[in-house]
Amino acid sequence: MNRKAVKTFKITNNRKSIISLLATLKKQAIHPQETLFCFENTGVYSHVLAHTLHEKGAVVWTESPISIKRSMGLVRGKSDIVDSYRIALYAERFQERIHVWQPKRKALKKLETLFKARKATIKTMNQLKLHSQESRGQTQDKTIIQAALTLRPLIKAHQTTIKKIEKEIASVIAQDEKLSEQIGIITSIKGIGLQVGIALVTATNEFSEKNQARKLACHAGVAPFDYQSGTSIKGRSRVSSQADKPLKTLLHLAALAHTKGKSELKKYYERKVTEGKPKMLVLNAIRNKLLARVCSCINRGEKYQENYTRKVA
Repeated sequence: MNRKAVKTFKITNNRKSIISLLATLKKQAIHPQETLFCFENTGVYSHVLAHTLHEKGAVVWTESPISIKRSMGLVRGKSDIVDSYRIALYAERFQERIHVWQPKRKALKKLETLFKARKATIKTMNQLKLHSQESRGQTQDKTIIQAALTLRPLIKAHQTTIKKIEKEIASVIAQDEKLSEQIGIITSIKGIGLQVGIALVTATNEFSEKNQARKLACHAGVAPFDYQSGTSIKGRSRVSSQADKPLKTLLHLAALAHTKGKSELKKYYERKVTEGKPKMLVLNAIRNKLLARVCSCINRGEKYQENYTRKVA
């Protein structure tokens, strides 16, 4: 990158301004189809930019803010112009890391939106339930108890909304062949239910971005990493705190389900605990085993078979 040729532009975050910027760049012989656009993945705030650039045929690279920040080393000061320059330097320096962004299909995006709406509604409903129970349980004052009871219609309304969302989720999956196939494969694995299946499909963009067990485990925050230096420092392997926390929670619940019942992973869990392994360490191993099964089944395009035998060519 020619440092002397660096130019900066300031636009508002909307489609019209982005298209106007592309027109300005074209006048300077900078065409979207021949240009790499790299920016931080800031969730909903970067969606308009990503979709508009992709629509115009540009090569789009959305990168994790933490990856860009840690690549800079020790830095001082911060402004939009300085940040944009640092992102440009990052894109130039780490071109081998490029991952071309692809938009999610409409059906998947709808499923993701419904899934998040269900989660938010359940969270609000549980808060209302807790507030109602605490108010009625900590006092004998009839006025306060009556006030707590007024929350009941709200709680029922949330329960009705959750049922409607779940019905719509089932409809979206049933009407889309790819979603139906992938979620069907994932939920064929013992201990993995619909919620884990939806979380995995949306987190991986239908496994187009992460279809290897190790990469998916890193994303979910369940991949163990060694912590050692020479002979003086040798700690126990630990997982990273940088993770998709909601997905990690769902995987943990799926692993816990295998500590009950009659699955072979329960026997594995009991054997390792008896050998003196920490329970959380064994549970994390089960989480990794479940992800390995998911990726294996998805890559083969087959449902899980408990006594599967690898086919020999």
